[in-house]
Order: sequence, then C-alpha cells, then structure tokens
Amino acid sequence: IDDYFDKICNDKKKHPVYEMIIGIYNQSKQSADDELNKTILLRFVEDWKLRNPSLELIGAYYHADEQGKPHVHLDYIPVAHNCTRGMATQTALNKALKEQGFETEGRNTAQIQWEKRENKALSDLCVQFGLQVSHPGRRKQHQETYQFKESKAKEEIKSLEEKKQSLEKTDGMDLFL
Repeated sequence: IDDYFDKICNDKKKHPVYEMIIGIYNQSKQSADDELNKTILLRFVEDWKLRNPSLELIGAYYHADEQGKPHVHLDYIPVAHNCTRGMATQTALNKALKEQGFETEGRNTAQIQWEKRENKALSDLCVQFGLQVSHPGRRKQHQETYQFKESKAKEEIKSLEEKKQSLEKTDGMDLFL
C-alpha cells in the first residue's frame, strides 16, 4: 500500500476518523450547571484512554454555542494491533473494539455494546457528582427494511391524495405548478 491514509479515505467500510458527541441535559433538554457540566465532561475525556486503549483520541472539543445544550465532540481513530492480513497495525473499528472485549452477538454489535458502556461511564460520572440520572425515551424499536419502506410509501400516498383533493377543490380555477 503506497498511501494507507488515501486507502482508508476511499474505503467504503472504514473511516479515517470517527466521532462521538456527548452532553448532559435535564428532562427539559437544558444542560446541567455550566461549571458542573464542564467538570463532568472533562473527566469523561481525561478517562478516555483508560476505558479505550485501542481508540486513539485525537480531538476533544467543548461547544457551548447552542443555547442550553453544551456538548463535547470526541474524534478518535480505532487502532487494531496484531492483524494477520495486511499491515500488523491497522485502523479497524471492529478489531479495535474486539481488543477491548466487545464482539458482535446477533444484532448487538460491538459498536452498540461499546456505546452503551460509554453512556454508562458518563452516567456514573454524573452520579458521582451528585446528579440524578434517567434515560427517558430510548430509541425506537428496530423496524425491518420492508416495513420502513412500506410506511414511507403509505405516507407518500396519503400526501399525494391530500394534494389531489386540494386541487379538486379549486373549482375549475387554472393552476400553474
């Protein structure tokens, strides 16, 4: 490989850099006290390497630019070691997560397991600093692709029928679209 970075940039399955965004909000989507929020998020970033030895943190950026929603962008590169095909050290998310003990089990992918662990680490920090933690409104249940496409098609049909009815109510007026 002449240019490994170029190879990764042009790979359909790999990315040169990954990103995670974290924030602490109360039920009305407002942030915790600004100083407490910064302290907790800073500790989360400081402990990153202990939790993620195979995910090289290359940037952590605190943003308080959106009113009431301070957050941190964490940019990282997954580094897998002792690879048997190609270079011995590679950027490979699944292999890097496997080094950290996460392996895909059915739909419970290594990345999902890792994200849950990271969410728990942030929740645990919040509790350590005296915040009460709850996770209301978790993600929607998984929907099969055909079900998703079917519901989108039904929405489109309904929208078109409403437009048709609206056009029929124009009482013969000329309309230009």
